[in-house]
Amino acid sequence: MEAHAMGSHGIVGSSDGTEERENSSINMFSEGVNLNLIQPSLEEDVSTEILLANKKLRSTVWKEFELTMLDDGTYKAICKHCKKDFVAGNRAGTSHLKYHIGVCSKLQSKRRKFGSPKLDIPIFDQQRSRGDFSRMVLAHGYSFNMSEHYYTRIFLYNLQPSFKLVHRTTLKDDCMRIYEEEKLKVYQLFEKQSCRFSLTSDMWTHTEMSGYMSLTAHYIDDEWNLHNKLVGFAHVEVPHTGEHIAKEIISRLYPWNLDRKIFCFTLDNCTMNNVVVRELKKFLLSKKALHLDGNLFHIRCAAHVLNLIVQDGLSVISSAIGNIRETVKYVNGSTSRKEKFKLIAQQVNAPNLSLKADVPTRWNSTFLMLERAMKFRDAFDRLHECDSSYKFLPSKEDWQNIKCVADCLKVFYEVTKRVSGTKYPTLSLYFNDFCGIYLLLREWQFGVDAFVASMAVPMVDKFEKYWDIANKLLEIATILDPRYKMKSIEYYYKLLYDPFVAELRIESARKSFLELFSEYASQPSQTSSDANSSRNFEAAVPSSSTQSSSLFATRLGLEKFIYESNSSLHSKSELEIYLEDPSSPGIGNISFDILAWWRVNGPKYPIISRMARDILSVPLSTVASESIFSSAKRILDDYRCNLLPETIEAIMCSHDWLKGRIPVEPRGVEGNVPTSEPSLPTKSQEDQTDDD
Repeated sequence: MEAHAMGSHGIVGSSDGTEERENSSINMFSEGVNLNLIQPSLEEDVSTEILLANKKLRSTVWKEFELTMLDDGTYKAICKHCKKDFVAGNRAGTSHLKYHIGVCSKLQSKRRKFGSPKLDIPIFDQQRSRGDFSRMVLAHGYSFNMSEHYYTRIFLYNLQPSFKLVHRTTLKDDCMRIYEEEKLKVYQLFEKQSCRFSLTSDMWTHTEMSGYMSLTAHYIDDEWNLHNKLVGFAHVEVPHTGEHIAKEIISRLYPWNLDRKIFCFTLDNCTMNNVVVRELKKFLLSKKALHLDGNLFHIRCAAHVLNLIVQDGLSVISSAIGNIRETVKYVNGSTSRKEKFKLIAQQVNAPNLSLKADVPTRWNSTFLMLERAMKFRDAFDRLHECDSSYKFLPSKEDWQNIKCVADCLKVFYEVTKRVSGTKYPTLSLYFNDFCGIYLLLREWQFGVDAFVASMAVPMVDKFEKYWDIANKLLEIATILDPRYKMKSIEYYYKLLYDPFVAELRIESARKSFLELFSEYASQPSQTSSDANSSRNFEAAVPSSSTQSSSLFATRLGLEKFIYESNSSLHSKSELEIYLEDPSSPGIGNISFDILAWWRVNGPKYPIISRMARDILSVPLSTVASESIFSSAKRILDDYRCNLLPETIEAIMCSHDWLKGRIPVEPRGVEGNVPTSEPSLPTKSQEDQTDDD
């Protein structure tokens, strides 16, 4: 029998296996035969085969092959399924045998027929692997030309030689097809929800002539889990006017059928956004799609409000901050100065940490810079003594002022971190925090420390400006927190205002909550019990075809009035029960899960739970939308910026949806293997496939 030559990758041809073979076939796994027992004839050149005989066949590939010695002393590996034979020996390796297992038609047929047990070599599926590769590109922000990278091709070929890597244009088409599939899934998910959605949006200027707007939808599902999904990533040409942006947002609501399901919109404090809110509110009110005539529709980003308040406070130590900022730049400006400062820090027993630079427009980074700098005060003094070029040493008074400001701003830093979360409800947290901040500011304003008082005065003015704008929705949210209800509002307002004003504000909060409750009570509930009640009423009233007298029509109106009145009384009793029930324990418990509480107690308060589900999904910050641009800066490279806006939107949305399904703590490859398969490629796409 003629042996076949082996290629550079160990892939060889095979005979048809029809010739008669010797009876010396040895099944190494079924019979456990040791090759040391095989004695070659005197005529054989045994130098190579002795090496084979001294090695045990450890590879699992031999479960699918029989090792046979031919009469000329050479070895062949014969597939147990299709009977094709392959070269075997020390120099042959097993790569070509593994490749055959992946493509052997009879073996694959058996696996499909009898099921595939846990095997070392899984069934290869070109279509599924192609879809997985496309999802990987989208989820991790890789470029389309990754499919043409030299080492990507080598890696995938060695991993699975049967996988045909497609051209970048075909990969883009595959990604667009996956985007449409994922978009349909998200749309169907939205359609199943009986709640309202809240929105966040932000703008990112990519170049002087163009920018992008992200639009994120937030909601709480039927299981009381909080979610957010990117629903738009629009390319916005200059000028970036409020009318233009509002038009783009409205155009993104229609494809998701959200134009009648919006509850609230969270935006930052850009002046242009006032126009955006005005246009959106006008559009939604025309559809009668907002509660309380749109008075709850807009809330300003809490992180931005706090930033504005704190920036006014930082202005009183601007010169000291400038010295710290320049010091950090000076030390980090060269490797030699960094090494010198590190040595000085060791000499004065400063912590083994590096200096932090700040972003001037982000006060929290400035706070962290100041907090870190205070640990190196002695090192700064020593640097000034040793380095005549260092000219930015803060004075003793600067250090005192920095410490006062840092101590005051720590509370702002903690609140900003808390309200910037995206994995838990934040709206119900803010009322107590905001009231606490107001009390502290007033305490600083009228305190004995003149410097702190000078810092607090502009902060109080800025606080009061935004507090009166935002408090109505915050009041309702804190009433929906079962730990506080009306108690939190009553407590803080009596501390903040004189008795007359406090009572007016408390009554105003109660009235707003009652008005919103009445609107929800007047709307048809999505629960089956309410639907059954409606059907029962309709069944109890005879049809107009059987009773045509005007007297009966009058009585019919009376019965309907009585039914609605009873329903109204029942609804009011629910509100009274909720407010009069004892508050839930857990004040001060940072691990209290408000969504878990409503998941359990929602059936007791069906109308109020609908309110809670809509309101608690409102985010207090635009962090979710801003974080999209962190990915955008990496994904929208010079190549992708030339793509069509529709393609860029598909990439960004798919990236968000697929990334959201990645487990935080992966359980391992076997536990996370996807089961869905992409649609079949077209013939034209197959023609573009690259061969390795």
